[in-house]
Amino acid sequence: MVFIYIIRLFWKPVVNPLLIENVPIFVEFTKALEYVTEYMEIHQLQPKENTFDHQNRYYLYEDFIAEHFIWIEKHEINIL
Repeated sequence: MVFIYIIRLFWKPVVNPLLIENVPIFVEFTKALEYVTEYMEIHQLQPKENTFDHQNRYYLYEDFIAEHFIWIEKHEINIL
């Protein structure tokens, strides 16, 4: 079993974040977190403290009014 971590940058309310192309994928959570942290520093966004929720999503930024979100998804892959 292997885990992958997918970065979801959701900035357009009309776009389904599960259908966005060219999403960054990492095999280590720390690398995914570094990627998002650097992105947030460049765009001057404040990260929130979080843990993985019941959907295996680690939310780092939420702006409910503007409908902007950043999260890391954890996916389990079974390799035979």
